[in-house]
Amino acid sequence: MIESMELGGAGARCMGRGPVAAACSSFLPGRLSVTDRYVVAAFFGALYYFFGQLGMHMAQYALPMGLVWPATGVAVAATWLLGSVAVPFLLLAELATALPLYSMPGAVTLACGNVLGVWLGVVWYRRLRLDAPYFIEPRNTVLFMVCTACLPAVISASVGVVVMQLSGAISPAEAGHAWCIWMLGSMTGSMTVSSCILVWVAEGWRSIGRLTLERLGIWALLLCAAYFIFGSSEAGMTSDRPLGFVMAPLLAWAAYTMSHRELVSVVLLGSGYAVWATLQGAGPFVGLGYPDSLLLLQVFILVLTSTAYIVHATASSHRLAVRSLQITQDAAIFSLASLAETRDPETGSHILRTREYVRLLALQLSGHFRFREYLTPRRIEQLYKSAPLHDIGKVGVPDAILCKPGRVTSEEFEEIKKHTLYGRDVLANATGLLGMNSFLTVAEEVIFTHHERWDGRGYPQGLQGEEIPVSGRLMALADVYDALTSKRCYKAAMPHEEAKGIILEGRGTHFDPAVVDAFLRCERDFLQVGERYRDGGADEAAPVAARRER
Repeated sequence: MIESMELGGAGARCMGRGPVAAACSSFLPGRLSVTDRYVVAAFFGALYYFFGQLGMHMAQYALPMGLVWPATGVAVAATWLLGSVAVPFLLLAELATALPLYSMPGAVTLACGNVLGVWLGVVWYRRLRLDAPYFIEPRNTVLFMVCTACLPAVISASVGVVVMQLSGAISPAEAGHAWCIWMLGSMTGSMTVSSCILVWVAEGWRSIGRLTLERLGIWALLLCAAYFIFGSSEAGMTSDRPLGFVMAPLLAWAAYTMSHRELVSVVLLGSGYAVWATLQGAGPFVGLGYPDSLLLLQVFILVLTSTAYIVHATASSHRLAVRSLQITQDAAIFSLASLAETRDPETGSHILRTREYVRLLALQLSGHFRFREYLTPRRIEQLYKSAPLHDIGKVGVPDAILCKPGRVTSEEFEEIKKHTLYGRDVLANATGLLGMNSFLTVAEEVIFTHHERWDGRGYPQGLQGEEIPVSGRLMALADVYDALTSKRCYKAAMPHEEAKGIILEGRGTHFDPAVVDAFLRCERDFLQVGERYRDGGADEAAPVAARRER
């Protein structure tokens, strides 16, 4: 996620060919040829001119400036992606837009105010945040809006109102309203258009995936709400009530749930529809009269857009922090388990195989009436992560016993049996600090009970039947199967069919009958796991597991 949102990162791509697509995949001007940089800059200049004409078309409903100025958003995106290379093309496009309405000095002044304000805002943000991903951290999102929307809008509106007064387009009495409408229109265009361009350029069409039912529902509710609020001129009769802000909770929900691309698309489409409907005499703001209706519409769009972006950044930051914690947790578990395996190097990929076996058994039993309440998706994931720790207590067993090539004596076996106690004690303090809901609670159960037997003749507690936690019952079969089918210093590897026969003999004595039945239903999967993580490929198996975790 960070790589995809950090504009300028090498991992971003978009569909298509040619210089524009090249800019989408590299962003930094140094990664484009000189010719391609100028071609892309010319493309943004043309896009700026198009949106400038669109803004001027909307000016007939307000003052001699646009109600919304989407060209500012194009300027922000172009300057962000191409830097100073885009500035001359944006100046020419702005000049071509302003010349039909103003004299040459006035048009040049307006062009400088609009474009250089954007350039200063982008440079300021880059200096402060070093291109930090603005949709990941709330602070960065606010800073991005201040630098690339507020600052350019203030500069542009100030310069524009002065030019308009000098040209006689407005009177001094109209200057205040004109400045507010210009400034808010520029901010609206920057926040809605620039974010949409930058996010879609950064992420492109890849990995869009299928819409979930929840997200489809949000889209449907947003469309219905937008039509209800802005789709009829009768809505104007409710202008004494903030009907438009019914959109606020729906947009906040969308911001929390949707992807970057979906959210910026919703914001752009929704803002465009609100502007169009208001200019057509529909919606809750038309009854307020000019210019209050225009100002309130602009404030409405800005408040909802900024709120949605901040909520989205907060949710993204939280998800990123949770994911980072999960990766750290998984790495710590795997490292801790690997430390125990170094005491017995012939176990090879034992921890990789057994955790896969445990998950296969848990998935098979998750629909069983005796297990479905316990084996939830979250619990299965906890079992998968905890399984590698089942033999961590081996660190307390002397090497002379643990690595003994022949059969151990009864006294030595009693010492080996203590590894369940050693392992439980290792995690006991951590479990106490993290609470009973910690994933380590499951790990502690696995460690302490995976040598218990269904008939009560196991160790260390001699638990029987349902007294044994489900986690221990699953680990017991997975551990025994892997021990049978793997080579050890004291024995050769046993074929699957022979190991399967021993498992069947232990049904109802060593193992829970339901767990054995689950094993029989997924024995082909067991064979595939054993082949994938066979001991000869232990070095190759670890990277596979690491990639799976990522």
